[in-house]
Amino acid sequence: MAGVLLVLLLGAGIAGVAYAASGTSAGCVDWRSEAVFNGTGYNHLVHLTSRCDKPVGCDVSTDVNPAPIKVELEPGRSQTVNTFLGSPATAFTPKVTCKKK
Repeated sequence: MAGVLLVLLLGAGIAGVAYAASGTSAGCVDWRSEAVFNGTGYNHLVHLTSRCDKPVGCDVSTDVNPAPIKVELEPGRSQTVNTFLGSPATAFTPKVTCKKK
């Protein structure tokens, strides 16, 4: 019975998410990361949410993909950055650096 429940959870995508880290950049951009199983590997996602009163520019990178991905965020907006598709690893360390414009 437990094996059937695990298969159902995996099939629904519930057991395929691993939360990695969270933090704040520039004093007003909250971020959190997660690795989501896509059927063949894990997508490394970094979710950004701006609480800033002005637009911000962010560089998002990880230890797995050190090339920075540039993101522009307007006040009150959110965006998800996919830093790696289909990784065999669930663990990664994000680096988020934002500056107010």
